[in-house]
Amino acid sequence: MQRKRYGVVWSSDTSVWRAFSPKWVSGFIRPLHIAYGVVNPMAPPFIAIMFNDRDAAVKIFERWRERFGTVDKEEEIHVGIVRRFSIEHPTHYGMVITSKIPRDQGDLQVAMLASRSLTMEPADDVNLTRFLDDYKKAGAYLLMPVVMVPGQPPQFIDGIYLLKRSLQVKDASDVGPNDLENMFLQPRGFGHKHT
Repeated sequence: MQRKRYGVVWSSDTSVWRAFSPKWVSGFIRPLHIAYGVVNPMAPPFIAIMFNDRDAAVKIFERWRERFGTVDKEEEIHVGIVRRFSIEHPTHYGMVITSKIPRDQGDLQVAMLASRSLTMEPADDVNLTRFLDDYKKAGAYLLMPVVMVPGQPPQFIDGIYLLKRSLQVKDASDVGPNDLENMFLQPRGFGHKHT
């Protein structure tokens, strides 16, 4: 009888994510917020993950850069945006950050994929739409950390970013049962149930 190995797949060190934020939602540690923008007109737009702990933010991004380099060529980090999951709040959307599902791990069966997800509740979708338009033109974006300290403007951390090309953007109604965006929907009572 052949034995199968089961494992947990995550593109970062879970203990570091735990250290930076006490905020838990349905078992997920959540970053504080997401910001979009452009550093320079000649550069791709950015998605900035806001942290409340600079050291944890630096560790997470440094480890990603050690593993994947400054360019996530193999798209190991999956970033997904889920739009229109709420009829009452059509501009609200969700984001999930996780690992891509490994294609070849020998006899390793993925028992669990760890992820981080959060709900964004803007009054309008101007910023997201602008970012998506800029992303479409550039064909890439920068994923970077930003530190939020109460009473201070956001603090960007120079030189720590990853260049990414893949970004999954879906309406909730288009998320399939095996799509990673279900990691945002299911804990909130939406999405497909696996049996």
